[in-house]
Amino acid sequence: MNRRPRQSVRIATIAAACLAGIAAMAGCEPSAEDVRRQAVSVMNRGVKLAKQQKYQEAVGQLEEALRLDPALAEAHYHLGSVHEALGEATKAVEEYTEAIRIKPDYADAFNERANVYYALGDLDRAIADFTAVVSLEPDAADALYNRGCVHLQRGNVDMAITDLGEVIRLSPDDADAYRARASAHQLKGDAPSAQADLARAEELQAAPQSSGGNLP
Repeated sequence: MNRRPRQSVRIATIAAACLAGIAAMAGCEPSAEDVRRQAVSVMNRGVKLAKQQKYQEAVGQLEEALRLDPALAEAHYHLGSVHEALGEATKAVEEYTEAIRIKPDYADAFNERANVYYALGDLDRAIADFTAVVSLEPDAADALYNRGCVHLQRGNVDMAITDLGEVIRLSPDDADAYRARASAHQLKGDAPSAQADLARAEELQAAPQSSGGNLP
């Protein structure tokens, strides 16, 4: 474990003040900046443990980071990700929600919460969160793809076609988007458009796999 550099000047200043007879020890409290720096350091250890799939240890580090700084939105986000990996959907939603409360433009937190809602079958909330991602990042092709797929499941065929068409505009080689849009065209009764999209998807299939969204 690497040691953090000692704050020698700060410590010396505090020691001098205390030796000078300042009775109020409040002045010896670390600054908010120091606390945030320490919390981020602990959070980063938790993220590293999570990447190693040491999830329980990661939870401990991330909770410690939040004990130090409850307003650290990124720590809530990463803790949500760990709970999600552990299959603890309710806790994951709680942490993503807190991250969003602290940082309302946190697109990644909206996206991950949408994925959890989708897994729980709460399609309305999933759509709402994917919509928030797209509002924050209009070129977020994965969120558009995922929202389009959820619209398709809900029977919102025209909305699905619109979203998937936008994905194709942003990522013209996305075979998954063509395939999903073909399904939407088929449901709408537009067989020629469905066949055209399927043909294009097959053409792209031999090429390196494009990255569509993360919903089935």
